[in-house]
Amino acid sequence: MYHADGHTLLIMGQRAFGRGSTKWKAEPMPKKYTTIELNKECNKSQMETIKNGFIPEAMEDKWFISYESSENKLYLHRSWTGYCIYIIQFEKRGEDTFV
Repeated sequence: MYHADGHTLLIMGQRAFGRGSTKWKAEPMPKKYTTIELNKECNKSQMETIKNGFIPEAMEDKWFISYESSENKLYLHRSWTGYCIYIIQFEKRGEDTFV
C-alpha cells in the first residue's frame, strides 16, 4: 500500500515501511495480548487525520502509525524496534466511525 504522499511503503503481514531510503521493520502483534474495549466516536475530520498515520522523521519520534483501510485498523509500532504495540479496530456507522 502506498500512503497518500506516494513515498511511504507499507507491506502487510511482514510489515516493512519507509520513506525514501529510510525503512523501518514492523513486527506483528504478539500472540499474547489484552483487548481493551473503547467507546470513542470519531467524526469524518478526525478519521481523515487518523488515516494519515505518522511517519517518524527523527530518532525522537517514537512511533510509526499506519491505517489499513481494507481492515479498518490503525497499527501503532515502536519506531526503533518495530514492535506492534497497539492495533485499533474501527467500525463505520453512518457518517461517524467508532472505536
